[in-house]
Formats: sequence, C-alpha cells, structure tokens
Amino acid sequence: GCDASILLDGSGTEKGYDLIDQAKAALESKCPGVVSCADIIVVATRDAVVLGGGTQYTYAVQTGRRDGNISLASDATRNLPGDSFSASQATDAFRAKGLSASDMVLLLGGHTVGLTHCSFILNRLYNYNGSGKPDPAMDPAFVTMLKSRCPQTSTVDNTVLLDHGNPTTVDNSYYEQLLARRGVLTVDQNIASDAATNATVRALAGGSSSFPALFGGAMVRRMGGIQVLTGTQGQIRKSCRVVLWFGSSFCHL
Repeated sequence: GCDASILLDGSGTEKGYDLIDQAKAALESKCPGVVSCADIIVVATRDAVVLGGGTQYTYAVQTGRRDGNISLASDATRNLPGDSFSASQATDAFRAKGLSASDMVLLLGGHTVGLTHCSFILNRLYNYNGSGKPDPAMDPAFVTMLKSRCPQTSTVDNTVLLDHGNPTTVDNSYYEQLLARRGVLTVDQNIASDAATNATVRALAGGSSSFPALFGGAMVRRMGGIQVLTGTQGQIRKSCRVVLWFGSSFCHL
C-alpha cells in the first residue's frame, strides 16, 4: 500500500479503491505530476479515520512518497497476516515489517469498521478444525447470529461486519467485542486469547480515551513508513491505475 501498488490495473494485481482515482484527477488538474497516488492513499485513510471517529482521531501524516511500478496479488497474500493466523503467526508477520506485537494489536483495531465475507468464517461456524462443531472460542449466541447471515449451503457469499459493537464508528469497540468472544475472524479472537497480546487488548478495551492517539501513532510511525519509495525511486503516476512508460523506460513527471 505505501507505494500505491494496490491501485494498478492488470491481471493478477492487488486492485482496489476507485475513490482514489477521483482525488488524483482533481489534484492533477491543479498541480500535475506533484502528488503521488501513494500519498493520496495515506491522506485519504487519515481522513476516513477522522470521518469515522471524529476530530480526536486527527493525526498528521508524512508525505513525499513515490509510486511503485509493480503490483502482484501474490505479494499481498504472502506478506499480509492470514485471517486464521494464530497471534504468534500474526506477530511474526508484522515483526518482519519492523512492527511490534503492540503495533499489530493496535493496527488490527482498524477492524473496528469494515466487512469480511462468510467464506472466511464458515469453518468457525460449522466445522472448526474438522470437529463438525463451531469454534468453542466464540460466544454461542454470536455463532447463532452469524449462522443466520452465513448459511452453510448458501450460494451467495454474504458480507459480515467485523465489529458488532459500533460497526460504523472508529473507536475501541473492536477490543470490547474480542473480550466478549465476539471476534469475527480467527486472527482477531486469537489476539485476545493469547497470553502475549491479551494484556494489550484489555488495556485498549478499557481505555477508550487513549485509543485515538495510539492508533494514529501506529498508522504514522509504523504502517505509513513500510517500504516507502522516495527521491528518484519509483515514479509519480499521472493515473493511479497505470505505470508511466516512455519508450523503453519509465517516464517521471
């Protein structure tokens, strides 16, 4: 994400987020070749967090990123924590990018808003680890509710909220739900049950006033600085969907 690779079109790319195209077009009309797609993503993310949580979630972002030239869905699959990871596996995945276990717990707090698909949780609801039963780590009433949304034999892959406390608000409700055994993804519930991360989850669940600053800090100091391209690296795309080419070399605007 930090080099805007997720915006490139093509077979097998990471593709997403048409809204960024609109922001890019507006910026190109005013100051062509100046603002990278990567910086637009970071600023738009901050603004989305503020819109979802209020002014207490405002945080300053660093700019000056440049856009990458390569986008591979396989890279995203290999480098991102899986939905069924254990807490230690998730910690290792974040640590490989220079982030700590605390950073990992904070950044998974982004699941306070958003959706997943039933296909990612059917195993937890109906046949956890081949048991033929639901995941015992889940609240039984929550399992019943999710089953109504995700029938085992459905031909439609419905969506499910990741936070059933305050699903449209950026806040610490995600952590409260984990302590109530209402984590939707296995990785979410695992960070609450693992001894190495449980204390952090409990602290965030009980400290609603501290979460905004901590989350913003993790977004800027940690997530926003992973493998950033600057200087003469990469390029500044004219369109976020397409790598710039000029003859046999990249064209830098």
